[in-house]
Amino acid sequence: MMNIKRLSILVLLTLVVFSCFALPVSAITQDEIESYLLVDYNNFISSNPDLPSFVKSIFGDQVIHIIIIKTGGDIELAAVTNSDAYITGIESGEPENPTLLVTSNEETVDNILGSTDPATVTMDALKNKDITYEGVGIKNKIVIGVAKAVQSILSLFGLI
Repeated sequence: MMNIKRLSILVLLTLVVFSCFALPVSAITQDEIESYLLVDYNNFISSNPDLPSFVKSIFGDQVIHIIIIKTGGDIELAAVTNSDAYITGIESGEPENPTLLVTSNEETVDNILGSTDPATVTMDALKNKDITYEGVGIKNKIVIGVAKAVQSILSLFGLI
């Protein structure tokens, strides 16, 4: 009986030790996300004026509630965009009257931030639904639903 208790304790301790090593080495921070959105994302938008209009129709003129799901606690941001989908302001927390909800997880955002080609990684994450977006309110749900349908059709023909 004593050997079973010792074995159980040893197995439990081993699991605890290995679970500590399974934690991510570097966790993303809110500052890193804000910096990426205000600098890299905005630079991409301004350096690609020929972005398909459906991208601007989805992310332009929005009050976006961004949620990054993290093990140690989610990051929530409020971002405001202009008609060209350029982020004009960003704050910590949930926006008062969001029009769009964007959700992702820490691993996906970490992949984007660590990539040499974040635009492609972001588009892949959107296609794979590692980044999701949905309209808030009936009107915005309809508009975003139509935009998603157009995105699916364009994707089928390899246009995006």
